[in-house]
Amino acid sequence: MLVSVKDSERLTIATGGHAPFGSDASDTRSHAVLQPAESAISQHRLGDIRVVVPRCDLDYLTAPTLVTELDRAIDEGTSKVVVDLCDVTFMDSSGAHALLDASKRLKLEGRPFSVICLRGSISRLLELLGLGHRLALHAD
Repeated sequence: MLVSVKDSERLTIATGGHAPFGSDASDTRSHAVLQPAESAISQHRLGDIRVVVPRCDLDYLTAPTLVTELDRAIDEGTSKVVVDLCDVTFMDSSGAHALLDASKRLKLEGRPFSVICLRGSISRLLELLGLGHRLALHAD
C-alpha cells in the first residue's frame, strides 16, 4: 500500500500516535512524525502594513500556525493586514475559518484586511463560501 507523507501524518494523528492497523510495528526503520513547519508561514512589514505569507497547504494541521501569525500581525501592527495566498495550493475550511476570524477581529478594530490570491482553487473556495467580498479578495 502506498501512503503519501501527508496521509501517513494524518493516520498517525488519527490513531493517537500509534502505528496504523496493518503496519509493521517491529520495523526498525526510522518513523518520523512530521509537524507543520513553523517557517512555512511567515510575516513581514511593508511600511505600516503587516503581510502574512503562508507557503504551505492550509488545513487542520497548519491552520493553528496561521492563526498564531495572524494574531501576531494584528497585535503588533496598527494598520492593515494582508494575507498573501499566492504560494498556497490547498486550503480547507480550517484555513478559511482562520482568515474569517482575523477579518472580523480587524473590522472590530476599524482596520482593513485583505487577501491576495491567484485565480484557481483557493479563490474558488473563498468565493463559494461567500467570503470574496468579506475578505477583500484580490487576484494579485
